[in-house]
Amino acid sequence: MIDGTEARRRARRQERVAKVVWGSLFLVMGVLFTLHDMGRIDLGEPESHFSAAYAVDGDDHTRWGSAFRDPQWLTVDLGAVTAISKVRIHWEDAYAADYEVQVSTDGDRWTTAAHVTAGKGGTEDQDIPATAARYVRVMAIRRVTPYGFSIWELQVFDATGALVSQGKPATASSVEDLGPFVLWFKFWPVLLVASGLPLLIAPRDDTSQVLGMILTAAGTLLQVQSLGLVPWGFRQTAAGVLVLVGLIILLQSQRRGERPDQGGPGPSGSAS
Repeated sequence: MIDGTEARRRARRQERVAKVVWGSLFLVMGVLFTLHDMGRIDLGEPESHFSAAYAVDGDDHTRWGSAFRDPQWLTVDLGAVTAISKVRIHWEDAYAADYEVQVSTDGDRWTTAAHVTAGKGGTEDQDIPATAARYVRVMAIRRVTPYGFSIWELQVFDATGALVSQGKPATASSVEDLGPFVLWFKFWPVLLVASGLPLLIAPRDDTSQVLGMILTAAGTLLQVQSLGLVPWGFRQTAAGVLVLVGLIILLQSQRRGERPDQGGPGPSGSAS
């Protein structure tokens, strides 16, 4: 049986381990999220409801939304060099007061086809007579709201007046942020791991060690599953956790059996 002094020693050790685990978790995740936001790594952020493709899908109820800073751009690839005559922009309330319509045949060298310095929002048409281009870009320079730029539909018309941009590939400088904690929804199992490691590494008793194994194993298996690294489902994950817990209990039983019996009688001897 563990006495009070030993129990307090184990509690302090578990507390130190917990601080190291949680501190390391927040440090590592903070660095990873920063690198993701900088575009250095891709953590697989959930698809935004404001991606560039929504500005050329023909639906006036979906839109592209940018990050909350100037400038930003939205580009549509027409697929081939086309003689275009007009560009129509259907702005959401977060429109650009100053913007340019730029065209390019190769996506590298750009020519300004229209420069607007007093945009009014709503639906704006920019006539671009006798212009051949494959890529059409709206370069939004100055916002009228604290939010980003937002476009319901970007439409490009050819020389015959036919719409040639709908459904074509579109890219943007940025996408409206889904929120600072959206990635945590993908990495939430690491919280189980962080909760379980102190109990597993520095247990107060056998029961806490088993609980630590359950949390650590479940968190690890769920995390690698959510990242698509293994094809396991919840059923296989639960089975794996049961196997690990069983091993821990067996090891605890073996260890307990090897301990000397400290409560038995002491050595006996005959008095002379």
